[in-house]
Amino acid sequence: MKVHRLILRIILGMFIYIGFIQPKVWKYTVEILRPRYLHLDRIVLVDGVIIHREDVIKSPADGVILKLKGDGTRVANGEVIGVIFPDTQSYEDYLAKLDNILTTYKKMINERQDIVKQKTMEIEAVYKELSKDNEICKSLIENKKDASDIIKELDRLNKDILTIKNNIERMTLEIEALNKEKDNKLKDLEDSIINSYIAIHTNKAGILMFNSDSKESFRDNIIQGGSNSYISVKDIFGKLNTISNGDRVMEGGVIGRVIDNLESFAVCNIVLDGRSNFTHNRVEIRDGEVIPLNITKWVSKEDKEMWVGKIEGNLPGGDVNFSGVARIGEIEGVGIPKEIVFRDNRGYYVNIIESDRIKKRYIELLGGNQDWVVVNNLDENTQVLRNQ
Repeated sequence: MKVHRLILRIILGMFIYIGFIQPKVWKYTVEILRPRYLHLDRIVLVDGVIIHREDVIKSPADGVILKLKGDGTRVANGEVIGVIFPDTQSYEDYLAKLDNILTTYKKMINERQDIVKQKTMEIEAVYKELSKDNEICKSLIENKKDASDIIKELDRLNKDILTIKNNIERMTLEIEALNKEKDNKLKDLEDSIINSYIAIHTNKAGILMFNSDSKESFRDNIIQGGSNSYISVKDIFGKLNTISNGDRVMEGGVIGRVIDNLESFAVCNIVLDGRSNFTHNRVEIRDGEVIPLNITKWVSKEDKEMWVGKIEGNLPGGDVNFSGVARIGEIEGVGIPKEIVFRDNRGYYVNIIESDRIKKRYIELLGGNQDWVVVNNLDENTQVLRNQ
């Protein structure tokens, strides 16, 4: 019986230890901080995409396409950029004529380039002989001997050099003439197919691209301000369909586009830093370089926003997608590190110490940056749990 009582006392002692002593131990194993008054730059994360006005190029007829301009070429309004052949045979006949011109002139030009290389080697050989004769000349001068023979030899070598140089110059001129002749032949062939078949013209000036993702009108609508709903930048560009030489196209089908690169626009998705309002007008997005953006439209969605705006100046070429940060103003108030803010179904919260217990305190984010955030429902005397 005494043994049973002893066991009960031990068990009861363990419960007392766990229930009353243990809760006080955590106070020495956690880090606690107190909020402090802050004055912060408000910084938001930005994911964006650069877009331009685009004019879609449609095929004027059924047939086989030949591109006369390359992707990325700057084209004028009304410029001929390609030809539509009625059938594959017509296209292959053109390719045969093109190959004949290129092959013929390549052979003639290569022959003359080989001669130039050979003559260049001959000059090197003559100069080597001159270097030997130079030593002989030096010896004759030192020994005061008759130099008439060596002078005759030097004269002969000099004449050889002049002859070789004249041959090289003549071959070089012939190569230039052949290149011009080849270019004229190619231009005549191009003019003949433009006149014989259906030409493709541009309707706008800009940068030519022989591809399409069928979202050009969607992007143009965004630029014109026609969209009032939140748009993810991931949905602005689709899978590109690229047109190649020899592809069969249908009348009215999209074969390319002309991009007006004199103006650049941006659509940005922003993760907001808090609920405090800020002025929407002009921001500078930093993505390695500074992108100055004049905002013309903003659409809110929960704790996110979409900005649409015109980029100041002409943005240098590069990827159409970008990620960066933007300063949207300043904010001051009671602040805490952003890393200790958590979120559940009810909203944002922090863990606080109150009456020797850990509790959730729900808060509102008012604004901040990647490291600190100004909040409400906390004061500078609140004990906030930094870690657990």
